[in-house]
Amino acid sequence: MSTIAILPTSILAGIRDFTIGTDINHYVVTNFAQALSYDNFFEFNNYILQIQSDFVGLPNNTESGYNLLVFLVSRFTQDAHWVLFFLEFLTLLFVILAAVKFSGFLEISPVLVLAGQYGVHYLSSFNIMRQELAVSILLLAMGYLIAGQYKRYLIFQIIASFIHQSALMGIIVAIIWIWARRRKLHFSSTMAFPLGILAILVTAFAGRYLFMGIHYVAANVSFLSGFQHSFDITTAYTFSGILVFLVPETFALLAVFIRNILVSEVEDGESQKIEHGLIVMSIFSLCFNTIYLYQNVIPRLALYFSIFTLILWPLLIKRSKGVAKFTSSFLFVIAMCFVFWRLYATNNGQIAPYSSQILSQFIFNFK
Repeated sequence: MSTIAILPTSILAGIRDFTIGTDINHYVVTNFAQALSYDNFFEFNNYILQIQSDFVGLPNNTESGYNLLVFLVSRFTQDAHWVLFFLEFLTLLFVILAAVKFSGFLEISPVLVLAGQYGVHYLSSFNIMRQELAVSILLLAMGYLIAGQYKRYLIFQIIASFIHQSALMGIIVAIIWIWARRRKLHFSSTMAFPLGILAILVTAFAGRYLFMGIHYVAANVSFLSGFQHSFDITTAYTFSGILVFLVPETFALLAVFIRNILVSEVEDGESQKIEHGLIVMSIFSLCFNTIYLYQNVIPRLALYFSIFTLILWPLLIKRSKGVAKFTSSFLFVIAMCFVFWRLYATNNGQIAPYSSQILSQFIFNFK
């Protein structure tokens, strides 16, 4: 039933025009066209991996896992829309699998997890397709890690990294999680919201100087010189522009704050410890996303922290009662609707307005 439920939105993503999402003409249409000219995957993969350029309209360097997906699709069709469909379908499928995994030991609602995915990540997946797929796989991997199934975590961590190499960030996330659990770092979750606001302010005002320092060091140390441009200070977003990235975590931490005020006794135990871990991930996400004020490379790693908000929201709602549960649910709906609307209205990543010649022809022929 879950796979059937995600088919309509996967189809919508699949039949969209190739002008929806800037990345489509970076590595979907172009790499797929190249795959059609090869009969051997390894030859195709080697060709893609040796590409050094990054031009719109030409094949570009992508990871082997993604290359395998493109090559397999090219075996049964010459239409690149199928690549778009499978990228979206697999992204949503892994979110569902992760939701089921987390619900096994947290008893959260998989429906709320999927709702969060649609609110925050669905439109973004029209553009940063590989990274969104890698993030969804990593969420499942972290479900296994938190459950203590380390071998399965490692398997899915590797798979995610073969879709998008930035998923190696998941190793750092895992180390932070394991270290925090072993050190038994616990705190009053009431402080989460003030800490989140403080993280935004500190990153906004002090982070710029930190990046300038790192850039200076990288520029003057020979073996680091290749990384200096990753820390360039650039004209990026205004504060109103980054609200779309900050709202989900900020509202979640606000909901935690309100719940702790309204509910005198919150259930303790393993779910409380996991909630603390998810709060830490949300604060890291706020830090990385705030960097968008003066940088546009490093903040992309925020996805590997913000994905945990999909689990924090349902867990928070489950652990709330009465007015606190209503407030948490209300803030969840507001946050999801705001992000979805804002992403579409600002046309972030050229994802709007939605258009599909395939859909238009179908409707015209149907009439």
